Amino acid sequence: MTEEPPHQPSARRTERQPPRSAGRSEVDEQPDTQPLTISDYAQIFGTPGAPNGYDPDTGRPYSDRGNLAVGVLNLLIPGAGRLYSGHYIIGLLQLILALLTCGLGHAWSLIDGIVILVNGGADASGRPLRP
Repeated sequence: MTEEPPHQPSARRTERQPPRSAGRSEVDEQPDTQPLTISDYAQIFGTPGAPNGYDPDTGRPYSDRGNLAVGVLNLLIPGAGRLYSGHYIIGLLQLILALLTCGLGHAWSLIDGIVILVNGGADASGRPLRP
């Protein structure tokens, strides 16, 4: 008769777990975790309601409009920057004044654009324009 080879253990390795001490449950073995606070969420996901950040001087959230875009638009086309920032009445007045005075009323829009570029401004909701 043929001899059978001796029984060999399986090639699969199993990790040995350390023995549990008496009186401890699986809940005790989990690491100590604290629930996330609002500031933790702000660090991870950004601040809700302020996707463009906060103004360091006032603490208010920035507008989604930039002061460079508003100022340059106001310099190039009378009232266009104000219309872009949401100040529709002022934008229309600047445009109408420039048209009625054959371009002389564009001075108001030029000065307004320079002031917005230098000092910043606010959108129609009162939020400061992004720098």
